[in-house]
Amino acid sequence: MKNLSLRSGCKSRLTCLLCLTVLVVGVLLRFLFLDADPQYSEWVGFVTDEGRWVRHGRSLALYGTLTDGRDLHLFLAPLFQLSNYLVFELFGVNMWASRTLAAMSGSAILILFWVSLRQAITPQALMLGLALLALQADLVIFSRLAVPEVPLMFFQLAIYFLVVSSEGSVRRLAAAGMLTATAVAVKLTMLLIVPIYFAIIFAMPRNSPSGTGRWRDVKAFGIAMAAPLLMAGIGGYFYLDNTPAIGSAVESLFTAVTFLGLSSPYDMVNFPFNHTLSLTYILWALGLWLSALGWAAGYPDKIDFLSHRYLATSAIWITLYFSLMATLEYFPARYKIHILLPMAVFIALGMSLLQRLGIQKLIEFISGVKGPAGLLWLGAVSLPAAAIFTPMVLSALGSTGVDPARLIVKLSSLALALIGCVCILFKFKYNTEVVRFFLIFPLIGGIGWGLVSTLSSYSFRPFDGFPGQIASSPPMIVVASTLLFLLGSRLGWWRSSHGARLIPLCAIFYITISLAEVGPGYLNPHYTMRNTSRDLGALFSGSGAIASIGADGLFNENDLLYESLTAPEFNELGKKPEIVAVAFYNKWVKTILDRHYRVTKTYDLFNTSAREGWTARPVSFEPKTIPVTLYKKNDASPR
Repeated sequence: MKNLSLRSGCKSRLTCLLCLTVLVVGVLLRFLFLDADPQYSEWVGFVTDEGRWVRHGRSLALYGTLTDGRDLHLFLAPLFQLSNYLVFELFGVNMWASRTLAAMSGSAILILFWVSLRQAITPQALMLGLALLALQADLVIFSRLAVPEVPLMFFQLAIYFLVVSSEGSVRRLAAAGMLTATAVAVKLTMLLIVPIYFAIIFAMPRNSPSGTGRWRDVKAFGIAMAAPLLMAGIGGYFYLDNTPAIGSAVESLFTAVTFLGLSSPYDMVNFPFNHTLSLTYILWALGLWLSALGWAAGYPDKIDFLSHRYLATSAIWITLYFSLMATLEYFPARYKIHILLPMAVFIALGMSLLQRLGIQKLIEFISGVKGPAGLLWLGAVSLPAAAIFTPMVLSALGSTGVDPARLIVKLSSLALALIGCVCILFKFKYNTEVVRFFLIFPLIGGIGWGLVSTLSSYSFRPFDGFPGQIASSPPMIVVASTLLFLLGSRLGWWRSSHGARLIPLCAIFYITISLAEVGPGYLNPHYTMRNTSRDLGALFSGSGAIASIGADGLFNENDLLYESLTAPEFNELGKKPEIVAVAFYNKWVKTILDRHYRVTKTYDLFNTSAREGWTARPVSFEPKTIPVTLYKKNDASPR
């Protein structure tokens, strides 16, 4: 017994060491080669937006004044601009400094996650949660860009942990409210998240039998949040007590509101089948699925109150934020990554619970479900396996002449696969091996699918209706997963009473595919943005008026005074600037530029290859340049 305890302690210490290793690697990935070109095929707008989000802080650090022109990014993110001003004062105006705040925030998210949960969950589950947040490619990329998303995400996670740990403490809720007001000042879009916190505070499980104090807590949080925002609004009004400034603020707010349009019903239904983060969402969804089953199997006797509270509150966060994602028309990838925070919390807590319960407890729970509610649970258990089999159903329907790319065909194929899986599980739900197959097979299939999609340019995604894909990859993955499951069952891999082997296996798998995805950017970094910015500073030092049309990010490594313009604003200008830097092929200003300007220099910025439809992110990035053209006004052109 003593030897067993020693071995368990050694394994626990080893896992804790691995947790710290993942944490350190995640921090290093956020700071290493920070001023290199982003290698991100989803979005090239960073060439523009990195400059606009720090432009006012840069101007304040260089010239002591805020810039003129577009103020949308100032009014949307005043505290982010101010924070960058402080960073520029400390480290100077350069590309590395402009991204430091995001890198620090991304690292702080990992540290906060580790500190807040290390006493609440098992080391193996903590390692898995850290791996998800530390190495997920989009989180790494946005932690290395001068945009306010990751700093805002840090505030969201900090507020969440304060709220969840605040029962009976008005001070903690007041602190969470003030932190929320700060987050709103970091970026105004935080207002969309505020109702989620109110829902969490009101609905979260409480120790008291009657659940008293809900409205008290809501009021404490709301007053603490509203008071500083109201004072800041009044102070800002008197500080900007002139018509142009107030008009600019109002115009900026109206511009922001225009992005809040609703998606069409078709897009809402199609959202889970067609978005840029499919690989991440589907893999993480497997963790959510297994965690939810463990939560149901352990409640109420086998789950402690704190774990139940974390699971319930993170589930509220996931559900409400997903509703925002599906219903709002404008919701780019940099907004979608916010949902990864509650997903990581839910998965870590769920896997810790599952490790304590064991797979056998889930099998007993599934075998014991009865009635209509039991059928619903059997459907929930069967859903991931049905998703893996769906492409083959699509293939069968496609052979009859039906277009497999249509949404109704995808939904019908999923429904048919689900009905088949539920019927099998219903008939054999008292057979331990069959139930274990439905629990383990999707995880093995997900691992195989993730490896195929990451380590090659060929992807397999459920619900894609392309003939070549549905005819080859899914059957191979199904066969390989089935054989691996049978081999594991034969060797006893899946009979571990505490499920300790399964969680590190998932963590190691995710670490492998994540490093394969982000690694090439570190093995072969490029610096075309930084070098172009330095060249601009050398070429135009002491020059006249300079305008940027989509090239704002190329001024973060120099001290040039420039004006940020959109194409319509440039076209409407009476007096045109002497020099214009244009990113991308901007056809909206090309007529005026060709008539009154001459090309002085061109640059090709490095960029990863763009996707065609939905394909895997390749391990070796193929160069695809972003054009930047410098124009100088002709001497004879009218001024």
